[in-house]
Amino acid sequence: YDENIVLSTKYIDIISRNLSEFQNENNNDMKRRNTVNHLDKTNESSKNSYNNETLTLENKHYNDMSKNLTKKELFDVLNSLKECPSNEDLRNIWSHTVDIAKEGLDNLLKESKTSVQKYLDNNIH
Repeated sequence: YDENIVLSTKYIDIISRNLSEFQNENNNDMKRRNTVNHLDKTNESSKNSYNNETLTLENKHYNDMSKNLTKKELFDVLNSLKECPSNEDLRNIWSHTVDIAKEGLDNLLKESKTSVQKYLDNNIH
């Protein structure tokens, strides 16, 4: 019984801390949103280090689903966002994220298959 009370109070402390942190983050976000002036679209840009092209709201290359973004390009896109994109844009960004993760998983599977095959080849002889 005493252990349950101790565990319960620990969970309550954790939940209270998490709620407090969440409320602080929301308050800070609201303050930032209220103080940020809406800039015109030409000011909402960042440099892409790969090809020095300027990313603006009109030039969102993550909407081109025929070209896979690299991990670095995806981070550049995410870091250049000044406001929450539309649902369609979020789906496109998510699709690129899944593609990048899938490439990493495919590489791991190939490495695993190679390692297993080497192990099996060594045990046969």
